[in-house]
Amino acid sequence: MFPMRNRPTKSRTRDVYRVDFECAERTARVLALLKGAWTLHVLCATKGRPVRLSELKRMMPFASKKALTASLRSLEAMQVIVRRDLSSVSLHVEYEIAESMRDAIDALLDFLSGWASFLPHVESPGTTINKAQSFKSRSP
Repeated sequence: MFPMRNRPTKSRTRDVYRVDFECAERTARVLALLKGAWTLHVLCATKGRPVRLSELKRMMPFASKKALTASLRSLEAMQVIVRRDLSSVSLHVEYEIAESMRDAIDALLDFLSGWASFLPHVESPGTTINKAQSFKSRSP
């Protein structure tokens, strides 16, 4: 059996389970944030620079304005995206990743993108959108 000094104690075992549970909870919070419709697309689009809602709509023609607005509001409520109202005469609103989140979001998106290379190739919804866009561009 185990010598007394190396034998796992009940409290040590509980600590291991608690740490795993806390990790799962934190990860679940991130995944809940990312699972929204078009949320990952919005984050990727705002990764490099501030964008307007109309620009997002042009980048993602299959996303409705309502869905994009819902994603932006959700991200804004979680303080991931900052909404800047630059209106003077005409309406001008830009969205960008919050400065406090920029490094973490960049690292997360880069990691997820890189992780995709380890997954087996399966046609995903994004692939369907790309096919639809290419079909739309070929139409007269």
